[in-house]
Amino acid sequence: MSLENITFSKNKNYPYIVFDNWYNKEEEKLVAKELEFWTLVHKTKLEKPKKEAIARDPKTDEPLGKHFRIYLKDYYSSNGTRLSPIWSCLYKQQEEKFHEIITGYSPMYNNFGATSETSFFASYYDNSDYYKTHFDGSPFSCLIYFFKTPKNFTGGDLKFKNLDETIECKHNRMILFPGWMEHASTPLKLLDSDKQYTGKYTITHFYYGVV
Repeated sequence: MSLENITFSKNKNYPYIVFDNWYNKEEEKLVAKELEFWTLVHKTKLEKPKKEAIARDPKTDEPLGKHFRIYLKDYYSSNGTRLSPIWSCLYKQQEEKFHEIITGYSPMYNNFGATSETSFFASYYDNSDYYKTHFDGSPFSCLIYFFKTPKNFTGGDLKFKNLDETIECKHNRMILFPGWMEHASTPLKLLDSDKQYTGKYTITHFYYGVV
């Protein structure tokens, strides 16, 4: 893992880490095929004018965002997850070098290695889709951006409210951060709306069970 592809937050009170070129070339091809497959499976739902609300504000019950989410564990058995390239690539977060990098940057990541459970899903953001400011219930959150190149949209960036900083949505970019950090996905706008499924995929891993 090369340090040349890693960017650290300058404010260690809000310690996000950005890893570019997260998947290698072979992993990238396999993940692309898996996302294409699930897009075909959910094609009818994706083409509905109004996508299902993914999450709701607990105080107002208003939708927090507009995009489509695919819960991959609904389709894989506990043993069958090994057939998923997305799931299989979790070995990268388990490597000793990875743990050295994140704990060397901030002691807030000392508990990352003690997490015992991981959930994962993929979200697809199409024209005008967004996700309002929120925080996650997980101790740690990992987002991986994936889309067809050349890029056919603007927006879809990650905005950290506490820092008033925006992380650009780049293909094959992973961002790791504590789940309590307030964040949002800025509205996405397709440049050519006639090109189907050329928006943003976000692969999300939540890490739980810190003991």
